[in-house]
Amino acid sequence: MFSATDWMQHIIWRHIDETHPMYDPQTSPKYNEEFVKFWQRIDKILGNILGIIPKDTIVFLVSDHGFGPNDQTFNLAKWLIMKGYLLVRKRDIKKLIKKFVYKTAIIVAKTPIKKLIPAKTRKNVGNVLRTNIADEVNFEKSKAYCLGHTIPFGAIYINAQNEREREEIKEKLMHDLMNLSNDIGKKVNVQIFEPKKLYSGEKVHLLPDIIFTINDWRCVIIEDNFDRPLFEEKPFSTRHTGT
Repeated sequence: MFSATDWMQHIIWRHIDETHPMYDPQTSPKYNEEFVKFWQRIDKILGNILGIIPKDTIVFLVSDHGFGPNDQTFNLAKWLIMKGYLLVRKRDIKKLIKKFVYKTAIIVAKTPIKKLIPAKTRKNVGNVLRTNIADEVNFEKSKAYCLGHTIPFGAIYINAQNEREREEIKEKLMHDLMNLSNDIGKKVNVQIFEPKKLYSGEKVHLLPDIIFTINDWRCVIIEDNFDRPLFEEKPFSTRHTGT
């Protein structure tokens, strides 16, 4: 398994895609040259593998997903609150202090000071201080909520007393999602999937009720942060410009 092909494209997509808003004509071509060399190395490794197996061997070359530009970010958690679907608990002082210290630690981690602290220590401190969106959600009173899935898509769980109420909430949610452009003030294309209609098996009941993408996966959807803006015309991070 070659994981580097994934990391490489997430991180430097802005340097290999001339249409990306963060593409830099001055520096990007240099990254592009190295990108080609990287793939030539992967190709050589595959060639070596094919060279040592019998000629009649069936070979599958499989990728877990494709790639394209990421230059937008949508905050699902914030939107669910704004639309009245998700309610949060009152933030107690301990959690507020923990969140403040965690944000401060992130800022410090981006400065030369981090070199004075062992990497293992920094990781352990981060794990202790990191807050979880589930700690702040009022699950009893929320009609729908998100839990923090992988960021290319948004996943919504519906909290209902019965199937009829679930369907009513789902219909309203899908209507609001299809009109998302009105909430963010920008025309976007939303595609909605109903996982429980797509999949089968004994674990289907654990799936989200709705999965959706924005602008053909170009916009990543964060679910674990109430504080970031609702919509941003920039990648989730400078290390995540492809998705």
